[in-house]
Amino acid sequence: MKTILNQSGYEILEIKGIPAPFPKALRSRLLEMGLVKLNDILIKLSKALFAYQMYFKAVPLPTVDNLLKETISYSKGKKAKCEQYIYASELIKRNNNRAPLPGINQGMLAVYFEF
Repeated sequence: MKTILNQSGYEILEIKGIPAPFPKALRSRLLEMGLVKLNDILIKLSKALFAYQMYFKAVPLPTVDNLLKETISYSKGKKAKCEQYIYASELIKRNNNRAPLPGINQGMLAVYFEF
């Protein structure tokens, strides 16, 4: 199962072995608790051999399409910041090196425009 998940593009975060449902099959409370504890110990030794079922917690790895979409959206944000910086710089030049808004100078714009 690990191989199938890995080949399908998933990263396995956690694997747990689930013990057999002895409480559903037996009437003796003492016997069922003993068998569940024994099964838990054996599962710790080998999940594949002693687990009744397996629990896999996995997350999908990013696909090429998802990476491309994230890159395009990130680039659009950077482009917008660049355009804001260029616009503000042009306003400062037009105003004879005075800031377009009170309290903003060219040095502050350079700090704002970081990649």
